[in-house]
Amino acid sequence: MTKSDVVPLVLLLSIYKGVSGFSYLSKDGVEITYSTTFKRECRGDMDILITFESISLAECVMACGMRQHCKALNYIKVFNKCNLYFSDETESDRVKRSCVEIKAADINVIKKPCPECDADETCIPANKRCETTECVNFDRLDNGFVNGNLWGVNDNVQYVCNDGKTTVHGIKCLPDGLWNISSDICTPTVTNVALGKPTNMSSYEFDFDGWKGVDGDTNQRWSGNSCFHTDSDHKSWWRVDLGKVFRIVRVVLYNRVDCCASRASNLDLLFGTTEDNMDIVRQVDGQIGDTHTFNFTESEEARFVQVMLRYSGNLHLCEVQVFGFVTFGEGKFYHDEPFGDLSKIA
Repeated sequence: MTKSDVVPLVLLLSIYKGVSGFSYLSKDGVEITYSTTFKRECRGDMDILITFESISLAECVMACGMRQHCKALNYIKVFNKCNLYFSDETESDRVKRSCVEIKAADINVIKKPCPECDADETCIPANKRCETTECVNFDRLDNGFVNGNLWGVNDNVQYVCNDGKTTVHGIKCLPDGLWNISSDICTPTVTNVALGKPTNMSSYEFDFDGWKGVDGDTNQRWSGNSCFHTDSDHKSWWRVDLGKVFRIVRVVLYNRVDCCASRASNLDLLFGTTEDNMDIVRQVDGQIGDTHTFNFTESEEARFVQVMLRYSGNLHLCEVQVFGFVTFGEGKFYHDEPFGDLSKIA
């Protein structure tokens, strides 16, 4: 709508204690009466459904009247700015700015050129039909909330899970008025992110090099030809490059079970976002068992994962599994909350 679309009847219904009543008729056939209240402290940004710039007060009122989700509005005259809200006025959400405030209950739509619209639709007077213009559907967002005021169809927003720390990107308002949100959107997909990734090691004996630690084969016998083996170096080590930064929740080491298991003793586990910035995150004193699991109840960030002997000797293992999920920086998840029983994460 433009300002010329609205023909004011200039009918002043009442003026009493800051409350005024008006009637307007648009050239598109919308007839509305409403009462206004002037406030010296304006409603703030909480629960905004949609914002319009450079429109008149009458257009603002009609925009609310055409939307079944609109429960209130404010109009900041100095900016010709219209905020529509999906809830009634919240007195605790106030800013020091004068404006006109109107509740949907004070708007009477006498006539509009659209048929009765569905709950999620808006009457578009110029087209004389009902269309989906925003996504709301709060009853379906039971595991978090949309961050910001972009509710229009095709808008992309962030989704914040109820823990307050997990942010999911790429959430879109679809043409049917629904967000593209799955029921498990706040549950990160935890997988073995080391599988098939490039490896390096301090040295290797025979052809038992590092890639055998991430080949997916957990055969723990030397005859299975799926174990890596270093020379007897000072602080022998093996490292995997995950390719990008992940949040790590668990690392599992598979020791040999046929011979020489004691060589996997006094181990350090190191994480780093770069190869030059590796830190010890866990240590094992003495020999590990057939398998050894490092759990991180608060996930740790890493691109490089390294296993290292604390002293001189041969290092050999038959598989190293690194369970994690992508991070905020990669456009999906960022999570700092405890995961609980990590043994249940496959």
